[in-house]
Amino acid sequence: MEKKLRLRFVSWSISIVFVVLVIILVGVNVINYIQVANQLPHLAPHMVRVEDISNFRDHPPEYWMCYRFFVSSMQVGAIAFVALSVFIYLFSPKIIAVVVDGYERQQQFITGVTHELKTPLAIIKGNAEVIGMQDGHTAWTKGIIEQTNRLNGLVEYLISLAKLEEDLGMPKAEFCISDVFMDSCIFFEGVAKTKDREISYEIQPNLMFCGDVQNIELLISILLENAMKYSNEHSIIYVCLRNIKGKINISITNHAQNLEVRQYPEWFDRFYRADDSRHSSGFGIGLSMARAIVSSHKGKITAESLDGKTVVIKAIL
Repeated sequence: MEKKLRLRFVSWSISIVFVVLVIILVGVNVINYIQVANQLPHLAPHMVRVEDISNFRDHPPEYWMCYRFFVSSMQVGAIAFVALSVFIYLFSPKIIAVVVDGYERQQQFITGVTHELKTPLAIIKGNAEVIGMQDGHTAWTKGIIEQTNRLNGLVEYLISLAKLEEDLGMPKAEFCISDVFMDSCIFFEGVAKTKDREISYEIQPNLMFCGDVQNIELLISILLENAMKYSNEHSIIYVCLRNIKGKINISITNHAQNLEVRQYPEWFDRFYRADDSRHSSGFGIGLSMARAIVSSHKGKITAESLDGKTVVIKAIL
């Protein structure tokens, strides 16, 4: 992970330095030429083509001065570029180390806390079940068991999310993603009917994909569950799977209310939940897991409303 971050940081930094230096050098040379040309109007007719560069003595001294300034500025720019590139390369480990250390501390904290929670949750649930068997289940014991199951689900989600974000190299193999999508859509059709929704799907057949099939199944489940949870009643959820320019394109479209016409990157933040969705169950980490799964497959996921009435979540793998 540290090597990848360092390589990305160095490449982006050097690219930015190169672009900035080019812009500065071009601007400086243009300004210099304009100043000379304004002071000496007769300089413009003497501008020379590249093949005539050897005939400097046939041109006025002002032209020679512009050319020397150009060459000198290019040399200074080249030296500055090399010096800054070396500086970035040498100091990048220290910069990246700070970022990686903070990230690893966060992941260790999450992993440690979730593992520590599993044992007391199991004890609480076990005790509640024993009390229920001895004295009969009441609303209190049922509530305890329900909430411990809910917290256990959160713990498992956080552990899975931490593993995905650590990029531990999940086992990947080639499989038919069309079949995986079809099976998931057929399963969720029954679930959708119980919630007064309908699923309409357009799946391109025989699409092969190399990835972690379990995580892809989880990705589909997260997106469909999210669409059913936040879509309007008696509405249709549209699922589309296609191959576009050699990449797997997934889109889930559902009707919703009170949307702004914009993109919603904050939906993929961990524990994010909109104010009007607080009444629904869940912890707000489903879409963050979806983003982690897509990222682990070198992909990109976005959420956007184009008309304020529908929301489209797109993933490209």
